[in-house]
Amino acid sequence: MEWQAGYVCGALLMPVAHFRRVVSGYQQTNGIFGPVAAGSEHAAALIDKVRQEFQVSADAARVRLSQHSYLQPQARGRALFG
Repeated sequence: MEWQAGYVCGALLMPVAHFRRVVSGYQQTNGIFGPVAAGSEHAAALIDKVRQEFQVSADAARVRLSQHSYLQPQARGRALFG
């Protein structure tokens, strides 16, 4: 039940349509095609971008990004164009 409450709170604080626009804007600006490794510089910058945009904690931003598969545990290799 606690997980469900956390998920709902994230959804209320970071509505999915606006959330996706924020993440997509960051990805386009930085030439990212797909998820980023959780410990990378892009992950930290993306977490900070979401945190600032929605005025939430870094943990809440990280969880929401993970739930929507924008962050992954490990790097998968090189980017498509980089």
